[in-house]
Formats: sequence, structure tokens, C-alpha cells
Amino acid sequence: MKNQDKRSTLLLSSIIICLILGIIIYPSFKLSSKNKAKEEFRGEISNIVSEAEKYYLDKNQEISDNIIFTIKNGKILEDGLDYNGELPEEGTIVINKNGEIQIVVNNKIWCATKKYNESSVNVVDYNSECEVKNTKNIGNINVGIVNTGDGLYEENGSFYYKGLNPNNYLVIDDVLFRILGLDENNNIKLVSNDVILEEYWDIKQKSLNYEVIDSSKLGYILENSDNKLINNLIKNKFVLEYTWNQDSFNYADNKLYIEHLNQKGSENEFVSIFGLIDVSDYVKASTDNNCKKDILRNPECGKNNYLNINKKFYTLSISNDSIWSISEDGKVYESSVDIKLGVRISLYLENSVILEGKGTFENPYKIVTK
Repeated sequence: MKNQDKRSTLLLSSIIICLILGIIIYPSFKLSSKNKAKEEFRGEISNIVSEAEKYYLDKNQEISDNIIFTIKNGKILEDGLDYNGELPEEGTIVINKNGEIQIVVNNKIWCATKKYNESSVNVVDYNSECEVKNTKNIGNINVGIVNTGDGLYEENGSFYYKGLNPNNYLVIDDVLFRILGLDENNNIKLVSNDVILEEYWDIKQKSLNYEVIDSSKLGYILENSDNKLINNLIKNKFVLEYTWNQDSFNYADNKLYIEHLNQKGSENEFVSIFGLIDVSDYVKASTDNNCKKDILRNPECGKNNYLNINKKFYTLSISNDSIWSISEDGKVYESSVDIKLGVRISLYLENSVILEGKGTFENPYKIVTK
């Protein structure tokens, strides 16, 4: 009987020890399995990056702008990049003209990212920041929305382009524009890719090419220009007469200046076919995080910013008796009204416009007229 009790005690002790060991080992086993799955996913994405690099080597003579591949429901939507392995659930792959690869993908469990300047793929738990936000229709073309790098961004219901050279070129009557983004009615806001002309801000100086709305506030409309390109644009039926807001803020308001911009119902509103970009348009176009530290007179805002063309030009924003302008090195600064600066005209296309093309410099969007 004693031997039987002893055997029972030993058996019970063995079971307890096994349970304790199981409790200790299971988390490690579970962690090991999770890490294995994570590394397998990293390997898959690294293979996709390698395929994208091979694609560039085969096509590099033909690549002049970024190429974007969109992954949705485990398939690549665009033709060209063939991958025989298992694809993630969704994401975007961007190849720039230098052959650098940028990727943001997920499988609803893991999120994998790689920026242009990074040599390896980073994998973290899936989160909302990694979620692909599908596409936005611009001129009847579905444009992929990105979370990093060059491309179309969405923020609080607003859509705008950011980066060094996104595919947002559009040509009208031989004038090359860049698409800035969309307004609340999905009208398309444009700015000329280059300086169209150079002028004084204030008509009282020397210029007769502007009709001044209120010279005390230094506002103007580009309606009476003798520039042939501008006159052709005026006749284009898709170009809207628009209500512009000439925002005003002082250097002392640097930290709060965003609150001053795009205020609807401002006393500085005016109706015109043409306007200019404002400071917020310029700042939002940069993907450089250092731009957010000190917005004004900060050269970092000119980095990774397609609106920085290394030329001086006016914005529509004013500061007392000065104009907020863009310098050759990409800074936002206050310029005098009595000097000539570049004018990059801005305008809106109605939301019903139909576009074709790829939005690249070589193949810009064009308006379809039927």
C-alpha cells in the first residue's frame, strides 16, 4: 500500500513538474513561432524588393519618373512587375528614377516598410499607419494614396501631393502644371511648373499687368495680362472662376500660422480665374520632417518638395506690408512689394474634367475633350 502511495505521489509530482515546465516553455515557444513568422514575412518582402531592383535594371533607360505598383487583395494591379512568390494583402511599391525602392505593405498581421535610404526591410505589428488607403479619383483616373515618400496623401479628408517628384504633371495649352491637390468639392488645384513671368506685386510700382482688388492689402488678379499663354488658359472651358483667400499672418505668429491659412469668409477673399499658391500649399508639399520645426525661413521645407524650383517666386500670403515668398534655396521668407519676383500661376479645374496620361514629366495628364 505504501509503495502504491509512493508511486502515486511520484506520478503527481511528475505531472506538476511537467505543467510548470509547460508554463515556462510555452511563452518562449509561442514567441519563437511569432518571430519565425515575422522573419518569414520579412524574407518575402525582401524578395519583392529584389524583384523591383531587377525590374529597374531591366528598364532603367526608360525610367524618368517614379513608378508605382499597387498591391490589393494579394495581387499587383499594374502590369510590369512579375513576382512568383506569395504577395502580401495590400500595399505600394515605388521605384524612383535612381533605382531606389520604397515599400509599404501588410498582411493584416505584419506591416513591412522600407524607405529609399534604407538597406533593409523593417517589420512591425500591423497597425493603422500601415493600412493602404486605396485610391482617389482625380479626373476619372484612380490615383493610389500613399503614406510615405512621393505621391498623393490624404489627411482629414483633404488630398494633396507631396515629395520630391510625384507623378502630378498636367499640361494645358502648352503650359506644364503640377497638381497640388483637391478642394472640398474635388476641384483640381494646379500651379505652373515654372515661373510664367516676373512682375512687381504692387501695380503702383511699374506693372500694368495686374488689376488690383485692394491696393491697401496688396491683392491682385491676373486677369489683364498680355501673356499669350495666360490668355489661352482663360479661354479653356474647364478652368474655373474661383473664390480665393489671400491669407495674412505675421512672422511673430510662426507657431500658429496654420490657423490663419485658408480661412473661408475672410475679408481678403476675391474672385478670379487665377491666383497663387499660399504658404500652406508649399509647406504641405514637403515630406521632410524637419520642415515642421520652424516653418518660416527654414531651408528644410525646400527639401523633398516638388514646389521648390530653385527660383524666387511670390505666394499669395501677406505679412503687413510684405509678401511671403519662396527663396532660391527653398525658404519661406518676407519679400518687398517693390521688386520683381517670379509668378507661378495657380488655377482650378472643375471636378468633372476627364484626364488621360500617367502624370509623369514624359507623359503628363491631359484633358480629354470630346
